Formats: sequence, structure tokens, C-alpha cells
Amino acid sequence: MAWIGVAAEITRGWLWLQEVRPNATWCKRPSGYKLRRITKVFVSDRYLTALAAIAGTASG
Repeated sequence: MAWIGVAAEITRGWLWLQEVRPNATWCKRPSGYKLRRITKVFVSDRYLTALAAIAGTASG
């Protein structure tokens, strides 16, 4: 499973991710994920670049 978004904050073992949905809309609140559970990070692949162009910047 994959989550896409912008790191809003990193605190004591947690990543708070401002997520963007597949329809290019931003979630209102960041979701928390334990850092030790994150196994892979992708940056700027074709899908992410296209989604970012449509979604714009996070407003959360």
C-alpha cells in the first residue's frame, strides 16, 4: 500500500503526512505514520510529478 503527500511534521518517531488523494485533492488533516513502519520512499516519479502538477500545493 502507498500513501502520497508532503511531510507536514516529524516528531518522536512519527511522520505526519499531508496526503493527496488519487483525484488530486488534499486531505484536510495530516495522518500519522510510525517511522519504523515506513519501508520505502519514492520521490518525483512520473505519477507523483503529474499528480503534483494537478493537485498544486497543500493548504493544510
